Amino acid sequence: MGVKYVIAEPEPPTWWQQHRTKFIATATLLLGYWLGSTVAPPADGAVPEPTPTPSASTSAD
Repeated sequence: MGVKYVIAEPEPPTWWQQHRTKFIATATLLLGYWLGSTVAPPADGAVPEPTPTPSASTSAD
């Protein structure tokens, strides 16, 4: 009659299947940190100097 079904152990999950969530979470946190540090002003409180205000000048004709 022969064998109709073969019961086998399922293959173990790959590295990517085991660590996908941790990898994506870590990559997202690093990306957010990088974007936050490049877009935000420096933390030392350095404020750019204001430009001088224009003053009225008179010309001697």
